[in-house]
Amino acid sequence: IGIPFSSIPFDFYKKSSEVLKIYPSDLILKYHSSLLKKINTSRVGLWKKELTKSEIRKADACAGKYAELTGYQKVYPRAKLMTYIQSSPGWAFAKLLSVSTSIIDTFPYKLRMAILVKAPWFMGRLYLRIFNKNKFVELNEKMKQKPELSAHREKLSGLKLLSDKLKVLFL
Repeated sequence: IGIPFSSIPFDFYKKSSEVLKIYPSDLILKYHSSLLKKINTSRVGLWKKELTKSEIRKADACAGKYAELTGYQKVYPRAKLMTYIQSSPGWAFAKLLSVSTSIIDTFPYKLRMAILVKAPWFMGRLYLRIFNKNKFVELNEKMKQKPELSAHREKLSGLKLLSDKLKVLFL
């Protein structure tokens, strides 16, 4: 494709000390510890041992079509109606992301960039609030304990900034 190889994307683990200085280290180590380590193949196929049959059914129903396109094989080729019903909150959230992205892509460049800088934080919090309230509460408590994150958190929440910019554009 004409892009020169660079090993930099694979050196992310070398910045783990920086990540642990910025974010609550106990939460990072609890939920994202593998992101601080070198890529290794020892975890390939781990889902077969760690996911329940119900979780595998839902994954096949939600992502199976795309997984097959990339060489994976579905465990459950046909999803049951109940699996679709149980997966519907995730489908709805994915649709929200897709529609939001389509709409945001039509905005002027500066506004689009202002939103895209803040959107992952906002959407991540929204996801946790809906699907994992305990983790959401835990994250909020830890964020409050790290005053150096206050400015960062305020900057990323961006709802007031976004609403102000939208008012300027549409009013």
